[in-house]
Amino acid sequence: MLFLSVGLMVFFSLAFADEIRYDSGDRRDPFIPLVGEGAVLSKGFDPSALNVQGIIIDPREGPSALINGDLYKEGEHVQNANIIHIFNDRVIFSQDDEEKTIWIREEIVEGQPKNEPEKAQEPS
Repeated sequence: MLFLSVGLMVFFSLAFADEIRYDSGDRRDPFIPLVGEGAVLSKGFDPSALNVQGIIIDPREGPSALINGDLYKEGEHVQNANIIHIFNDRVIFSQDDEEKTIWIREEIVEGQPKNEPEKAQEPS
C-alpha cells in the first residue's frame, strides 16, 4: 500500500511538473502583493522609492524639490506621479486621483550645534 501511494505521488509530480502560469488578461495579477516586499503600486508609483532630499523656495522661480538626486518643479512628473505642490517641509504627489505626501527629514549631524533657545541671562 505504501509502495502504491509513493508511486502515485512520483507519477503525478512528474506528470504535472510544468510551471503553472497565470494569464491576467491586462488585469492586475492577484498574486503580486500591493504592500510589503515586492509590492507594485498602481502603474509603478512607489512612494517609498522617492527620497525628498531638499526643497528650494525661490520667490521668482517658484519652489523646487530635490528628489532622488534630480530637481523637480510643481506640475512635473516623477515615477508616473504628478508633483502637485511643494511646501517648505513636504511634497505632495498625485496619481489616479490619489494623493501621497512625502516629508523631508531633518538630520542632526554629530558635532554640529543643535538649534536650542538661548537661556536668559540673570541680571547682575
